[in-house]
Amino acid sequence: MSLSDKAIQMLNEILAWDKVSEREGSKGAMLSYLETHMVKQTANRIFGYGEWSYETISTELVTYFDLEGTAIGQYYVARVKLTVNGALPITEEGMNAVDENGFTGMRQGKNGAYKVSPYVSFGAHDMARKGCISDGVKRCFTIFGEQFGLKLHDDEYIAGRKKEEAERKRREVEQNRASIQLVAKPIAQPTQIAVKPMAQPALIAEAKQPTSVATTEQKPLPLEPATPKPQVAANANIKRQLPDNFIPGRKAAELVALLKSATSIAALTGIEELVKAALDSLSEDEVLYLRHVRASMKKQIQSVLAAEQSDSNSFV
Repeated sequence: MSLSDKAIQMLNEILAWDKVSEREGSKGAMLSYLETHMVKQTANRIFGYGEWSYETISTELVTYFDLEGTAIGQYYVARVKLTVNGALPITEEGMNAVDENGFTGMRQGKNGAYKVSPYVSFGAHDMARKGCISDGVKRCFTIFGEQFGLKLHDDEYIAGRKKEEAERKRREVEQNRASIQLVAKPIAQPTQIAVKPMAQPALIAEAKQPTSVATTEQKPLPLEPATPKPQVAANANIKRQLPDNFIPGRKAAELVALLKSATSIAALTGIEELVKAALDSLSEDEVLYLRHVRASMKKQIQSVLAAEQSDSNSFV
């Protein structure tokens, strides 16, 4: 029995950098690592629930000494066995120091010297013992490659990934800043239209003829058939040209979101300039789709302005 093809494919993927944590090392250098809960989540995602397990074979408290034979600290060592269905069992050792108030299992005496203290709290020893087991589990999982932090001990790899992540965040900030600037443009005020009072038809004749009432007969104006706007026909043609299974790419989807965020013709015009600058990187279907969205948003904004104008006229 071996690992599934799906599991192997997922193991070969690049580690997402947002899963990596950092902490300061003993000499001030920043260390990159995966937290235990993140390793277990990744194991469940790749291997499946109930498809892996670990066993603590032994734990041991170790006291270490300086060159003069003085005890200077304590740490726990655990021997852990990891079993993953479809793979051979793996055994590794994990370590973690007993740390309380900044001292590794030590207390400072009256003469200023440090010595192993029997009064270090149970909590400090319990945390150290659990920590060494977790460290052993994580070391076992590193045999499965990058998804479990195997390359986090490679300084060149870490430097390259940090550079990529910084560049990605810079581009994201620039895109968000451009979107905010375009959407935040002032909304153009609708043009006020003066409404003239309707002329009343002459119904009363001259005073010399009080018995006769003159009425003005108005002939109905011929109605011209409404000509459909060419923009509507163009939009209908765009819809027919798009394939049924069309899905816009990431760049096109971002531009569509910007177009749909417009609340005025001025904002829509500003976003159109951004769309024009990106046309060379889009497919023909994506360009047609963006034109359709732009026309639809323009029609929607014009309808809102017309409704506001109608409401304002009703109070004149």
